[in-house]
Amino acid sequence: MTKNINRKLQNLLDGEASRPVTGNATSALPLFPLVYKIECAGGATANYDITVAEKCMVIDAYIVNNAAGDTSDTVQVTNGTGSNHITNAMSNAGAAGAVVAASSLDGTHRNLAAGATLRVTQTDNSGSDAGATSCYIIVLRTV
Repeated sequence: MTKNINRKLQNLLDGEASRPVTGNATSALPLFPLVYKIECAGGATANYDITVAEKCMVIDAYIVNNAAGDTSDTVQVTNGTGSNHITNAMSNAGAAGAVVAASSLDGTHRNLAAGATLRVTQTDNSGSDAGATSCYIIVLRTV
């Protein structure tokens, strides 16, 4: 029993369980998503960029307010540094602890190339009072 558990853990740690998606599932083995967490400091409008190491596809995104936000302040996820928005503008105007999920994912822009820039933009409507926010972006590796 212990040997089987150790083998499964080894596969997980070796990345076997997070292997790339190659179309429709043809195996009973689960695929594990990868999660990028990007902290937005709050205050004025700002961009937060990371470089994606491997080709992947965004399958979900949501934010958690770490502090109360102000009316019309938003967070949006973008493929690159231009206007290739992956998500809608998620409102971070709620109370601290509020969770807001993306209500849409753009089918064209949610596929990221290896080495691509994944950008989170926190937009402050006015007053440099956007609340600090954690943005979670969930991806599956692709080929």
